[in-house]
Amino acid sequence: MADFSTTNNIKEFNKMFEEYMQWSKKSIAEVINQKLYFVALQAMNMTKKADPSHIKNELMAPSKKYPDKTLGELLVIMQMRRKGKMPKRTKTLNKNMAKYVQRMINTRVNHIQFLRSGWLPAIRKLDYWNRKADNDSITFSRRFAPKKPQGVKQFGKDKGDVRPARLGVYNSNCRGVILNYVGDVGDQRTSTVSPILQEGLNKAIYAEMWGPKGMQNYMERKWREKHQRMASRGDLNLA
Repeated sequence: MADFSTTNNIKEFNKMFEEYMQWSKKSIAEVINQKLYFVALQAMNMTKKADPSHIKNELMAPSKKYPDKTLGELLVIMQMRRKGKMPKRTKTLNKNMAKYVQRMINTRVNHIQFLRSGWLPAIRKLDYWNRKADNDSITFSRRFAPKKPQGVKQFGKDKGDVRPARLGVYNSNCRGVILNYVGDVGDQRTSTVSPILQEGLNKAIYAEMWGPKGMQNYMERKWREKHQRMASRGDLNLA
């Protein structure tokens, strides 16, 4: 079973996954890790990049809780307090506030692919384990893997993770999980982050199920190949 950190019900995905495994000759752990890898890449491709104008408008808008300050001003103050860099004089803070907010806007605009970067840790770790191939290797086939989008970088600590499926586990306890932490903590938490990430993940899961290289097309192709072989041997009776 492949789990994804999503609020959506993925019973349909897991049902199709079980059918898919009947056609696959690979181990369940290998297939789960492949799907985790593919979905993370799809999610990175399909998660909408941040809109620079939206970032500016959001940070310059009045705070709902403190209407006398903008969201950007509040975030600047929170950031300074956390880092112990609050100016001793309120006059100094007020004088430079516009510069501080603009600096925050510039930083976020420069990181417009920030939401996508939350999938990088899962992709990088799975890539590394797959190449390492030791006795407890996390292996999977990267054939037909989606292309990795250009320009996605990670700043600071990992903002995502993966718990891969392990070899030697064959029942329903064989699970793998990918996670994207962007928007969960810190200055990047806004009401707009989660829906954008959710939409990207939903599209990624759908593509892995129904896309041109998805599970459904794979099963249909295998079914046709099987019946073609049966027909060529004269084993197919349509009467």
